[in-house]
Amino acid sequence: MNDPDSYEHVSSTVPVAHEAYWLVKSTFRGKNAFGGKVLNTRYFFIQQGWVVRVEE
Repeated sequence: MNDPDSYEHVSSTVPVAHEAYWLVKSTFRGKNAFGGKVLNTRYFFIQQGWVVRVEE
């Protein structure tokens, strides 16, 4: 995200067990380098309360 102040939460799933992790899908909007708002999705892999990996 080019402008952290433009962050806008859209949705997040409840944590789901996936292999050795808890997996959470999060969708959000934020401004890109051209000033337009874009929709993004990231997958957060959690172990023992810590995010250990993030994927698109």
